[in-house]
Amino acid sequence: MKVSKDIRNLLDNTISFSVIQALRYIIPMATIPYLIRVLGADIFGAIAFAQAIMIYFSLLSDYGFNFTGPRDISINRDNLKKVSEVFSSIMVIKVALTIVGLCILLVCLATIPRLQEENTLLVLSCYGVVVSRALSVGWLFQGFEKIRYYAIIAAVFQFGYAVAVFILVKNVDDFLLVPIINSASLIIAEALSLIVAIKVFNLQIVVPSISRIRIQIKEGFHFFLSQLSLSSYTVMNSVLLGFFTTNRVIGYYSAAEKCIRALEGLLQPVVNSLYPYMVRTQNLSLLNKIICVTSLAGILSTVSVYFYSNLLVEILFGKGFEYSADLLRVFVLEWIIVFPSAIIGTPYLVAFGYPEYFSKSNMLGTGAYFVGVIVIYSHIDPMNIIIITLISHGIVLVWRLFGVFQHLSPLKFRRISR
Repeated sequence: MKVSKDIRNLLDNTISFSVIQALRYIIPMATIPYLIRVLGADIFGAIAFAQAIMIYFSLLSDYGFNFTGPRDISINRDNLKKVSEVFSSIMVIKVALTIVGLCILLVCLATIPRLQEENTLLVLSCYGVVVSRALSVGWLFQGFEKIRYYAIIAAVFQFGYAVAVFILVKNVDDFLLVPIINSASLIIAEALSLIVAIKVFNLQIVVPSISRIRIQIKEGFHFFLSQLSLSSYTVMNSVLLGFFTTNRVIGYYSAAEKCIRALEGLLQPVVNSLYPYMVRTQNLSLLNKIICVTSLAGILSTVSVYFYSNLLVEILFGKGFEYSADLLRVFVLEWIIVFPSAIIGTPYLVAFGYPEYFSKSNMLGTGAYFVGVIVIYSHIDPMNIIIITLISHGIVLVWRLFGVFQHLSPLKFRRISR
């Protein structure tokens, strides 16, 4: 059977995204057991707390351009002038937002007592991740559906990070090297990707007009709020636990969460490569098949990890992390919800012209999350946080399915009838 060029490009980009995501999660999963043994749960928890905070600043830097950028590039890829305008305006905004974020972080470090308890150098070292997000042009490669270049660079520097950790981090006194190595590897990789992108796509760096910047800010704002809402019941867990529990507890929670995010991270390449492809082709039949496959994968993975959580945690993190295994058995139910929900999100609703359902689903999930936090306010602990997270993800999935049945099911039926 002859495979079309579009399908080959889709497969190529999916594989490339898979390489990136696999390295982002598998390599840390290889270093985490080592770091936990060398640094201990307390220091590991402190690093996890600081990294969780940085994700919010990364969201500010990304703003929503991970959605609007690939869309604009995919639509205008044959118009070099237009692509250069989009590229230049987005990069200017990202750098400006990163500077604003740093100012906000410095104010927080000076005024919030809980942050003053943490090592200032540790927190500032973690901000390098945000700087790397400002330089990131993954969205550009995604829009051109040429993600292979980006994947190769990411692979080299992810391996470099792991090697450096094993060589340089030898005892608890070396804890600052962990965020420094991570930040340095990401910044260098993204800077190199930026140079490659300019060369490969023949981009012209132009001074964006005020009107173009306003358009990008306006179009990205919707997605920025959506991502900010989504982060409330993913990233905020570690932040909340940081303010209400101890670094040791965060360490136990983070160990379980890393296992969950590792597999969810492998789903993201499918989402990232499908999005520009669906914007361009509207191939609803293929999308429906992918949803069925990923949903089944989520169920099978959940059952497997549920029954072998104790063994998995002991192999990865060693003795003394039994509490992490208890958390993992509940946390793993998230996969049954998130796997279909992720595919229904941007590749389905946003790509087919119904982004309001995607955004509102995240906002409803956020509302449910905060209501849950209020309910458990006097009993905030990892298990209760996981339960309200599962409820929030469930509400997101229900609303996204509602959007599909409201608008896209009739489209499917019409296409079948032709």
